[in-house]
Amino acid sequence: MIFLLHKFRSLSIHNFNLAALNDALAWCLLILAISIANAGDMITAFYVFLCVVGLALVLFFIIRPVFSRVVSFAEHGNSPILRGNLFALTIVLIFLCAWTTALLGVDAIFGAFLFGLIVPVSLYSYLVLAASLFS
Repeated sequence: MIFLLHKFRSLSIHNFNLAALNDALAWCLLILAISIANAGDMITAFYVFLCVVGLALVLFFIIRPVFSRVVSFAEHGNSPILRGNLFALTIVLIFLCAWTTALLGVDAIFGAFLFGLIVPVSLYSYLVLAASLFS
């Protein structure tokens, strides 16, 4: 029985990974469809799509490691001022990513979503707590 449960666990992890891949591909197709609808020709739409993919790559490979180090530094600091500044920095970066995608001609929600993908899990719980204090 335990062997069977272990088999189902690995199968569910595999299904979860495939669902995440399916979700990412659906977002890419949606970005491509919006860029085609907003652009006048296919070359401009492909350029916009490549710019959004480039933004995603910059976020994942450059901004994410730097932001993770900043979050780790702020978490070990135990200073409420430092944590407040971290909250402000996160909000500013969310708006900056949203503004960038809106500037490219895609909806701003895509930029905020892309930034949400790189937020560390430890910061996520803090942001939920901070947002609940403001509501």
